[in-house]
Amino acid sequence: MNDTRGCYCMHGELMNFLRVMGCDQDETGKFVVSGDIVSFMGMGQEMVIGPEARFYMGGKPVPLAAAYGNTTGRGRCHVII
Repeated sequence: MNDTRGCYCMHGELMNFLRVMGCDQDETGKFVVSGDIVSFMGMGQEMVIGPEARFYMGGKPVPLAAAYGNTTGRGRCHVII
């Protein structure tokens, strides 16, 4: 069975979460993330984070949706990709 537990949040909330968690940044200052992190309906503000999305701390991958949901207690949803 595929794990479909992702989450959703506002773009600013996601950026703040990544900053507070100490997410790695590339040479241009962008956070280092991978996986499905998309704007809901392409509007740019509401973000949907798939269960396989990762952010990186010290080069090590961390499950983004799980960390966001567990830390904030909000935004959990099933994401079907």
